[in-house]
Amino acid sequence: MPVGCGGGELVVRYRGWRCVYKSDGEIVDAGLCSCNRNGRYRVFMAHGINCLSLKVSIEKDVGG
Repeated sequence: MPVGCGGGELVVRYRGWRCVYKSDGEIVDAGLCSCNRNGRYRVFMAHGINCLSLKVSIEKDVGG
């Protein structure tokens, strides 16, 4: 699956790599698309109460 979203984690897979977003809040699909010269992209948002952190990592996708 190219995009997986659940609770506080969003994973986007592309060409043997994955970008992982982790939050202490909730990550949700905003139901919108955003476009630039490279294509069209789904919009996701992180929600939290008072304070929110978001960690982003890019990793080699071994087994995805």
